[in-house]
Amino acid sequence: MLALALAAVPRVQAAEPSAELSRLALDLVNESRQAEGLARLSADEALARAAQAHADDMARRGYFAHESPSGGTVLDRYREAGGSPGKLVAENIAECRHCAIGRTLVTDFHRGWMDSPGHRANILSSGIDRFGFGLARNGDRIAAVQTFAGPGTSIGPAEGEDAAPLDAAEQLAAGLELVNAARHR
Repeated sequence: MLALALAAVPRVQAAEPSAELSRLALDLVNESRQAEGLARLSADEALARAAQAHADDMARRGYFAHESPSGGTVLDRYREAGGSPGKLVAENIAECRHCAIGRTLVTDFHRGWMDSPGHRANILSSGIDRFGFGLARNGDRIAAVQTFAGPGTSIGPAEGEDAAPLDAAEQLAAGLELVNAARHR
């Protein structure tokens, strides 16, 4: 009976991106960033482990989301993989069915992310400086994950603006706005 239960567990086939595909994913991101006058990203092992863990989990458990069914987030995965807390962390995910893993697929995923405003914003964020990439296959489904991290950007006044203290009512209003924005994520 135990053997039957184990046989029914979906197995994720090895699809970890090769060094070539990981390099291609990073090169495509850096080409897009360079076209916008942004600094290049560097490969980061903790981000690659976090990306691969999420791709594996999505493929194995059959879901497609930034938050795992058990509640894990990109920041949780980054920390579990050895990443430093207190960093800006972002993630792009994609999936494809009946696709072959290779250069064309990685390029197609990148094009799709660049054509999506939210994903494009992650790729072109000025507050990131590192990158990780993961791929996993389960049957005919491939899950891909890009992860990004960096120091973030200043939330201070824009160039040419002066900072001014907020009175108590303005502080309360700003705090409530932040809480409500966080609730809607």
